[in-house]
Amino acid sequence: KNLSGGNKRKLCAAQAIMLCPRVLFLDEPTTGVDPVSRRSLNRMVKKMKGASVLLTTHRMDEAEQLCDKIAIMINGRFVVFGSPNYLKNEYGHGYTVSVKQTKQAMNDPNRNIMSLMQTIIPQATLVHSEGEQFPEGGVISARNQAEGQENDLSLMRQYETRFKIMGINGQQGGRKEGDEPVEFIALSFAFDKLAQLLDKDVISSFAITRTTMGEVFTDFAKFQINAAAEA
Repeated sequence: KNLSGGNKRKLCAAQAIMLCPRVLFLDEPTTGVDPVSRRSLNRMVKKMKGASVLLTTHRMDEAEQLCDKIAIMINGRFVVFGSPNYLKNEYGHGYTVSVKQTKQAMNDPNRNIMSLMQTIIPQATLVHSEGEQFPEGGVISARNQAEGQENDLSLMRQYETRFKIMGINGQQGGRKEGDEPVEFIALSFAFDKLAQLLDKDVISSFAITRTTMGEVFTDFAKFQINAAAEA
C-alpha cells in the first residue's frame, strides 16, 4: 500500500518475470519508473528465453529496443505492423542531416548553405533553420519551388540547419502513394559532399541520423488528432 506507482510497476514486472511464463503481457511497465530501473527492467526482458512478450508502450525507443515486431494503433485499430527496420524504411523520411554553418560562410552569399546543399545534394530538403519561422508549416523543399511557390532562402542563413535526404543506399523510406520517384544516392556520397563543405570552411560540423521510430509514430499520431478534430 505504501509503494509509489513506479515501485508497484517494478514489483509487478519482477513477479511476472520470476514465474518464467511462456507468454508475458506488460502494459506500460516503465511508466513512472526512474531511468536506471527502466534500463534494468529492459535488460531483464531482453534476457528472457522461450517466452513471447506482448508490450504496450508510448516510448518508441523502448519499443525499438525490445521488440522484434511493432504494431501502431490509431483510433482503436492497428494500422501498421512489422519490424522496426521495415517500419522506418517504409514510413520514415530517409535521413536527417544537421549542419552548423561557420560565421564566415554566413556572411558570404557565395557560400550560402541552402544553395550549396541544393546544388551538391539535390535530394536534400530543408526542414528547419534555427530561429526562423517558415511558410507552409516550416518545410521548404525544391518541389515547392518547382511548383511556383516563392520562398526567400536568402533570409534563412542561420547557424544551425537541418535537411531531410530521401533515397540513401536504396532506401525506400518515405515514399507515399503518388509521390515522384526518388533518385537514390550512396550514404558515402552524402558524407563525401558534406566533408568537402567542412574542408572549405563552409560548415563547422555535420551529423547524419536515420529516421527514428518516434518520428514514424508521430506521423501516424497526426491521423488520430485529425480524426478527433473532425469529430
